[in-house]
Amino acid sequence: MSKPASLPSKDASASFWHTEPKLLGHRTTTDLPRHTDIVVVGSGISGASVVHHVFEELRNAEVKKEVLVLEAREVCWGATGR
Repeated sequence: MSKPASLPSKDASASFWHTEPKLLGHRTTTDLPRHTDIVVVGSGISGASVVHHVFEELRNAEVKKEVLVLEAREVCWGATGR
């Protein structure tokens, strides 16, 4: 007999990715910029991949773009970090 999946246990073992050095509380600015060219919402595997590819595309661009990553918690802290 199977039972439905539940949320991760609060007593689960710590992920390797959540050990030192931590990015806890890392923030590059105290205030959000008033203007940006590209906004990436979320820093999980999808958001990180988007940022990587954006930077690859912009590496040799003549016009520089401002990129802002918004994350509710910590970088790669949710399901991506497990």
